[in-house]
Amino acid sequence: MIFKKIAFYIIFFLSVVNAQQVKEFLRTISSLSEKEQIDSIINYSYTIKNSSPLFKELNDSAYNKAFKLDYKEAIGISLSNLGLWDNYQKDFNEAIRKYDLAKSYIEKTDRFLELGLLYNRYGNALHQINKNSEAINNFKKSIELRKSIDDKVGIGYAYTNIGLIYWRTGRYDSALVNYEEALKVRLLLDDKKLIASNYNNIAVLYYHWGRFEEALDFYLKSYELRKSIDDYYGLAIVLNNIGLINLDRNELSEAKENFYEALIFAKKSEDQSAIGYSYNGIASSFKTEKLYDSAYYYYQQSLNQYSKADHFGGMVLNLINLGDLLIEMKLYQEAEEYLDEALKLSEPRSENLRIAQVYLYKSDIRSENNKKYEAVALLEKSLEIAKGVNKIDLLVSIYERLSDRYSDINNFSKALEYYKLFKIESDKLTAEKNSNKMLEIQFENQKAKELKEKEILLEKEEAQTNLFITIAVAFAVLAIVLTFIIIYIKRSARILEIKNEEIQNQKKLLELQKEELNNKNEELNEVNNTKDKFFSILAHDLKNPFGALIGYTSLLLDEIEILDKTEIKDIVEKTNSVSNNSFQLLENLLSWARSQTGVLTINHKEIELSNLINETTTLFHDIAVSKNINIKCNLNEKVVINSDEDILRTIFRNVISNAIKFSYQKSKIDITLFKQNGNAVFEVQDYGMGMDAETLDSLFRIDVNISNLGTNNEKGTGLGLILTNEFVQKINGKIYVESSPNLGSKFTILLPLNN
Repeated sequence: MIFKKIAFYIIFFLSVVNAQQVKEFLRTISSLSEKEQIDSIINYSYTIKNSSPLFKELNDSAYNKAFKLDYKEAIGISLSNLGLWDNYQKDFNEAIRKYDLAKSYIEKTDRFLELGLLYNRYGNALHQINKNSEAINNFKKSIELRKSIDDKVGIGYAYTNIGLIYWRTGRYDSALVNYEEALKVRLLLDDKKLIASNYNNIAVLYYHWGRFEEALDFYLKSYELRKSIDDYYGLAIVLNNIGLINLDRNELSEAKENFYEALIFAKKSEDQSAIGYSYNGIASSFKTEKLYDSAYYYYQQSLNQYSKADHFGGMVLNLINLGDLLIEMKLYQEAEEYLDEALKLSEPRSENLRIAQVYLYKSDIRSENNKKYEAVALLEKSLEIAKGVNKIDLLVSIYERLSDRYSDINNFSKALEYYKLFKIESDKLTAEKNSNKMLEIQFENQKAKELKEKEILLEKEEAQTNLFITIAVAFAVLAIVLTFIIIYIKRSARILEIKNEEIQNQKKLLELQKEELNNKNEELNEVNNTKDKFFSILAHDLKNPFGALIGYTSLLLDEIEILDKTEIKDIVEKTNSVSNNSFQLLENLLSWARSQTGVLTINHKEIELSNLINETTTLFHDIAVSKNINIKCNLNEKVVINSDEDILRTIFRNVISNAIKFSYQKSKIDITLFKQNGNAVFEVQDYGMGMDAETLDSLFRIDVNISNLGTNNEKGTGLGLILTNEFVQKINGKIYVESSPNLGSKFTILLPLNN
């Protein structure tokens, strides 16, 4: 587009907002060429609120003029702006239609900035009609285009939009990845408002995970940035979020203080949704205190503010909160009215989480009114919808109520069925909370460790400063003494040389000691990293199996009188499986520990490898059969080596176990043994998931090793392959790995025949 000639006109009319002044603007630019007039109109429209009818009028005018001239760039850009206006009117299908047309024009030009913006708008409209996969694809296209022109602001927005979709659909891990990508870009821009927004988004994820310390850490970072730029809206949001953490911790006075302070900033910002959010927090704190009248008043205030802002999410949330509150107050008819209104708003948008919550609360009303069968039907409906929502706590509530309601109508088999599901999901929730608590403790420990390291660093710097001062003083004194000696005692020249040599030796000794200290520090860091990994494995991968064992045995103890033989057998089989897996993990841990401490001894003897491999393969027969994996052993050649049988058995077991873990259903594994160049060559080839180059590089490193789930979601620690690598080295062997994603992996181990 042409900008030089129109710059004056745009600057002059930036404050124009009414139709009469628009006409004056159009008259003023009438002396420009037709293309310059179109460009001026489009750029002028950007000074007007996107939802304003005037914004539409200007872009309609630009589109009509551009269409007559066949001015493709302007046709595409004006259509994109008209689609944005439709989006603000909530006519999302019409917006998408215009975006499609705009794309067909802009794609034929080199206007990557406008095309990147169009893909972002397209993604937002698709998300509004729940076409989330298509929305994410458009945001990704926007990122690619904006990277090509280094549009960091646009890249940050696109990553954030992807993160928001994943957050709203309960995929918090994916949301975190995209929020962190957005944060990287925004840190380069040094835009405090955008960085603060990203910190808040990341904190929300940690809040949903129950990792409150980490959430609070990010909220406080966001708060400090927003405070430095007087971002009243942002301060209101982050203070409300901090209040929710304190409310969950039952720290009511702190929570209320947060909510009231948030309300002050929200009113300063004059943003109705922020005011509504603050009222909602205040209402929730009163509800926790069972001050129902106050809670009702503030929920109503919140609903009014969200309604004025036409904020769908806030309106639905408050309607459900009011329904829940009135149920507690035993005002069932009024509660039903609010819940019906929430359902009416949620169903057209397929807001499944809110719909499931509404049916859950409506079932409570039916139960209180002794309409037992209606209560069951509503709960079943809630369950059907909730299964598509990633909310374990919601499923726990539904299963518990279903068990109680079926018991009320004397359908005890159904009651038992749902009670079991309640126990399973409840145990999951407990395990998740315990895991999050462990992560929170680790986070606190890490913070303490970092603080301690800073203190140590300061002490070292202070010690170095004192050392430099001491050395400087020593050299000054030495210079004076040397000058005195040279002038007055020439006979002491030889003595002086000897003293200088002694000083040099001491200096070298200090340097050697410093170097040795640095080496010791590096060794200590390696030991600490290894210890941290070891304890991480103990804390996580041993804790979970024992948690499962406790769960199964508790279920057996509690329900043994009503469980049939098949169910008891199933529980025993699961207990046996968990025990075997835990035993193998413990065996690997102990072997690795012996290896690290130098306690491991090697007992050499003549070993025929074919028999040992066949024995090891037999151990995994049932596991392979369960995954329909065919293990083919090509062991035709007799190979005898002098080595340690227990170490070899551990090596073969870990490599074969790894191949089965990452093999697909109905695949095969080839095991080969032969002699070559004075070595016994043992090869295991699978055709499963495979690995990328980054995973291969860190495969045998305990400090960066990351365990992946197998093809049947089998868990592991990654320690087996690390132990295998160390054992192969201890018996003077070598191990090689070749792998490609989705094509499988090949492990080759060379063992010397004469060791």
